[in-house]
Amino acid sequence: MPADPTLTVSLRDNVHALLRGTHQPGQLTAVVHLCVALSMELLSRKSGGKFLCTQQGLTTKDLAFDAVGELFQRDETGHFVQLDAYCESFPPASTGDEEFLIALRRLVYSRTNHALFRMYRDVDPVLFKILRNVKLAVERMQHFREIERFGETYIVPVMCETLEHLPPYTMDELENELLTVAFGDENIPRMMGKLALVLRQQSGHARMVPLIGLAMVLRAVYARRNEPLLPPASSEDPLVGDDLNDVISQTCAAVRHELHPRYVGKGKTSEAMYGDYFEVIEESLFAKMQGDDGVSYLALLQAKMPGLTHEEYKKMHRSRIEYLGSLAAQRLAHVLRGGSDRAAGATVRQERRNPGRDTAGRT
Repeated sequence: MPADPTLTVSLRDNVHALLRGTHQPGQLTAVVHLCVALSMELLSRKSGGKFLCTQQGLTTKDLAFDAVGELFQRDETGHFVQLDAYCESFPPASTGDEEFLIALRRLVYSRTNHALFRMYRDVDPVLFKILRNVKLAVERMQHFREIERFGETYIVPVMCETLEHLPPYTMDELENELLTVAFGDENIPRMMGKLALVLRQQSGHARMVPLIGLAMVLRAVYARRNEPLLPPASSEDPLVGDDLNDVISQTCAAVRHELHPRYVGKGKTSEAMYGDYFEVIEESLFAKMQGDDGVSYLALLQAKMPGLTHEEYKKMHRSRIEYLGSLAAQRLAHVLRGGSDRAAGATVRQERRNPGRDTAGRT
């Protein structure tokens, strides 16, 4: 039986064929399997990957397929939208084999990290809240900076050596260190300040802590101290925690459904891109409800489309996503004020009949 000729074709040629629409089934399979293998390589090193496998009863390969699946979504014309957008910066025809593999690995790692973050929110809302608050504290307090090492996000204290040549803390060791200095009633920013001091004052371990691992350690510390993660909700707050998450998700889903005929139905954007817009809008609304006004649509969209430049965003996406985001925000505000979702939907239906300021969405 003759060998499959696609097995002798380089990665660049396989991807190039996918983008041109001239690929054979074996070429698509080869690229998908390589991306899954790269994702599995990253997941095998991440404590968060092992945690999600345990929580969901999945294998690492299951998680990897879920993480890279969006890369191979096609629009109505059969184009691989995300691959095509990313390869604008690394054209397969003019990029060396090794350089292209590095670029593809970067894309797969980014999509895997993004998928893990999304899964934390769905599987373990408490861990997701801690992770979210840690990231906010890093951005606002400036005690730490983020660095990437082999696809894993770490935080390191500012203005000191990282001591990367030393062994890292195990999660149990880090938990014990925090238990010696934490009373258990600290909020996340104060806890992060104490962590920065602990790391600076020691010289026997690397001063790098994986972001996901830290969130798990903080949850364990709060549990050991028998303290709640967040202060009790006020009786005046009708929606907190998971209820608020549900309202945001339902609101975005409603706007997405009602405007789908105008955007995807009329060919103004692909199904995959339209879905990415609303995932970004939902993440942005959630961040704002947590008090973080500094998360931009551009940054969130770049997490889904590594290589997206500011100019490309302005030209192709900004007006559309800002317009859809404003409609979702208006509807959410109406619902949170106690109005009915049906009444809130009237604004969206009116916009669908009489398009407003969305210049990118017009024909």
